[in-house]
Amino acid sequence: MKIYITLFLAFFLSYTSYGQQATIVIKGIKFFTVREAIKTEYEKKDTLLKLYRLINGKRQYILQHYLYRTGADAENEFEDVGSIQISNDSIILKTHYFQKGTDPIPEWRKIIYRVTAAGKIRLLYNKCRYKNSQTWIACSD
Repeated sequence: MKIYITLFLAFFLSYTSYGQQATIVIKGIKFFTVREAIKTEYEKKDTLLKLYRLINGKRQYILQHYLYRTGADAENEFEDVGSIQISNDSIILKTHYFQKGTDPIPEWRKIIYRVTAAGKIRLLYNKCRYKNSQTWIACSD
């Protein structure tokens, strides 16, 4: 059975207080997310989502993904908006990159991890898409 909770997680994680936890069950294995606010050098707050696995009641760090991040360089300002989606045994992370200038950066990034029967995650997909293109290519970082 496919379970799509993208909108729920995006809504839940956007409007809950910082430090709020959400539990996710994949293949009968409990994971949970913690949202953190990170103050940037630009006096703004980024939102970082950390994913943990529960093992014998203790949390084990798995990965992190920005739900919102800002940045700048000498000539441009950047804003990244991320999301997380769970589909069957996959964790799908997406980031939409916005900028005020025209630096040659991707417009989208998509990363897919698969949860194994042992509860480990395996990277399946890590690609970027540039503005005005429908082709996903390997990310340069």
